[in-house]
Amino acid sequence: MKVLGDDYAVVIRTLGTGGDKYELLLKSLQEQTCPPKHIYVIIAEGYSLPKERIGTEEFVYTTKGMWHQRIFGLQYASKIGDVSYILALDDDLSFNCSFAEDSIDCINERDCDILIPSILDPNASGQKVVDVWSLRNLFLSLQGVRFESRRSKYRIKIAPTAGYIANTRLEPACNPTQSGQFAAFWIKADRVAQLELEEEYWIDDTKYALPDDQVFFYKAFVKGLKLYNHNDIVVRHLDHGSSNPNRLLDYSFATGRNFLIFWHRFLYLRQKSLWHRFVHIVSILYRLGMGVLMPSVQSLRQKKLAPIRAYIQGVVSAVRYISSPEYKKLHKL
Repeated sequence: MKVLGDDYAVVIRTLGTGGDKYELLLKSLQEQTCPPKHIYVIIAEGYSLPKERIGTEEFVYTTKGMWHQRIFGLQYASKIGDVSYILALDDDLSFNCSFAEDSIDCINERDCDILIPSILDPNASGQKVVDVWSLRNLFLSLQGVRFESRRSKYRIKIAPTAGYIANTRLEPACNPTQSGQFAAFWIKADRVAQLELEEEYWIDDTKYALPDDQVFFYKAFVKGLKLYNHNDIVVRHLDHGSSNPNRLLDYSFATGRNFLIFWHRFLYLRQKSLWHRFVHIVSILYRLGMGVLMPSVQSLRQKKLAPIRAYIQGVVSAVRYISSPEYKKLHKL
């Protein structure tokens, strides 16, 4: 099936400060074998438009927020209704000239609703395979954050701790998944509305909007959409990074708050049996405990307790939000 460039739109979330790295993204889009019909640049209010231009961009201002800008962009592009596919991007990525053509071919071949490419560091030669018995995997497993497993049929599967189970040795290159990286992905335009993404704006109540990837992709999975990850369709992450001096504290607070809300909304409330609810309660209590214990060792050595306090404050904030009338108004999954 021949891919037509005017059948997809690109949605880029940015603050307009990407500089050379943003320019490389624009160049990647300009060089596509099938160029997009639209390039929507979703920029936060109060920020100047980027000086890097290729002349075909359409600038749209909206409220600042990593989740808000992404969701607003997807809804904006889908409501216009003149494309079949939407490519959502951060502003510090690059890819080869056949990226769009290869991606849409894969979507049609697999009949999937969402396709997540492999996102690599600039100098990486390919997708990293994680040893089940590596120190990295064992450390993250002890925290309840990430588990490497060869038994999972999913590239990423959400765990009862609100962490995830990964299988980095799956064959072939394209595999079903329950989550992925949020920096770049494709979605069929007519699938956006059914996700009711405006109900998850609680993620932007913290300065660090995580786990935006898990919330988006797992909600799509729960709603019945077909998600695939492709190791051979590659995006390079140029890592524009953040200049926020309080990033560690913001990250710690968001980790304590948002993962607990995610666990309660997307995992615990969906369990039908008392046994499964008990398993999920034990799992999240374990993760919360390890979330305090393991960082505390490092914090005590460095005599910096602020991240631990921020994490605990985040957990308290999550409990308050879960008990609030605002939370109870959200549609149950």
